[in-house]
Amino acid sequence: MSHNKPKTQIPHIQELINECYEAMVRAINDECDTNGAEDARSAACTVDTNDGYIDLCMDHCGNTSVVIVHDNASEGECPILCKAIADGLPDWSETVEQWEEDNPYEDEWTSHGFAGEADYIHWRYG
Repeated sequence: MSHNKPKTQIPHIQELINECYEAMVRAINDECDTNGAEDARSAACTVDTNDGYIDLCMDHCGNTSVVIVHDNASEGECPILCKAIADGLPDWSETVEQWEEDNPYEDEWTSHGFAGEADYIHWRYG
């Protein structure tokens, strides 16, 4: 009598998924660093593997692209692995929210402890 058990990821596959996740988080953070959280629209990165590389693309709408390129051109496509990697990529909005927490807005007023220019004027002349 066999019981259906959930499939567990093969450890090296899970490591690859984790590596892709981390690479995409870095790519999204770089996009936020460059354009700001409000204007960050898409991110792309490449993860090198023992057998080739993986190109990853993601946009703010949740569209993803995973392309596995083998060193050996005769290797076929890997739709199951591509889907597993895509499913393991970070959530765009959660990643941007974390970036915003880690990089609070700062200008000449907030860097000196004021909420803005009006707050400073009220403190100075109020």
